[in-house]
Amino acid sequence: MNPTFAPSALAYMVLAVLYQHRSATTAQLQEMLCPDKDISYVRDQVRKLRQHGLVESVALREPRTAKLSYLTAAGMAIAAEMPEVSDRTSPLQNLADVAARILLPHSQAVLTTHLAFLADARRRGDDYHPLDWAPETMHRLSDRKTDAVRSDALMRYTANKPDGRVHLRAFVEVDRATYGSEKLVGKLTAYARFWQLRPFQGGGRRPTIESTQAEPAWVEFYPRFPRLLFVFAGGSKTTRERRIEDLQAAAASNRRVREMLQEVKAGAVLLERISPSKTQPDAGPSDPVWVSLADSDRRPCGWMDL
Repeated sequence: MNPTFAPSALAYMVLAVLYQHRSATTAQLQEMLCPDKDISYVRDQVRKLRQHGLVESVALREPRTAKLSYLTAAGMAIAAEMPEVSDRTSPLQNLADVAARILLPHSQAVLTTHLAFLADARRRGDDYHPLDWAPETMHRLSDRKTDAVRSDALMRYTANKPDGRVHLRAFVEVDRATYGSEKLVGKLTAYARFWQLRPFQGGGRRPTIESTQAEPAWVEFYPRFPRLLFVFAGGSKTTRERRIEDLQAAAASNRRVREMLQEVKAGAVLLERISPSKTQPDAGPSDPVWVSLADSDRRPCGWMDL
């Protein structure tokens, strides 16, 4: 890298965003960082970063004109020191590799969900920014390495309402119907375990989900337990609607889940109902399209009204 290279403010944010979100197309970078600018400006900034060995790009099959950008090892090393993302870890990507491309449809669905919230927040005048969406957030449930709740993203959102600012958080799960409903329901029960988890009051013992006088473990991370938002992005419409019904059934029949949802807001939606398109350019997550997991008879509402 040329030691005299001084990235623009936009190029700086491209590095931070690619570190946080792993990869993005040029159009997605424009939508996240500067929707009011021409895409050629973003393309030029990415090209400069690529020339200095900080970013690599690969062509996508669909759409064929799109290029997906990700950080090189040199770009990762710089981005990891940025104060905006220094509290995060980010795996090194190589999207020329077959394994990375296999995982790409899911990561793209997660990013598309983020963009839907971002566009909606801008229309509403709320405070929600490209780095307020933290992919792959994990909390351990025990000392066993694989025993954890892993959300596709943790969202931090501030709504500006007439009576004041409201700070909201949500765990977001993006489902592409690539595994059975039992595993999907298992994610909901894992959140219920995390909600109930209490640190053991004594030495040498692992945390427990049994009722104790200790505060829940989650209060160390959150002032209130985040909402649970399930977004369905794969399979037929019938398949996705049935998977929502499976979550609602688990919410009604599982004691832990039922108790959690008495306090924790939870809902589900089909991705196309919150994503802007040519036929519905103003669609967004605040529209009354979310169904409650706790009450299958309740009318759909916006995600903040669950």
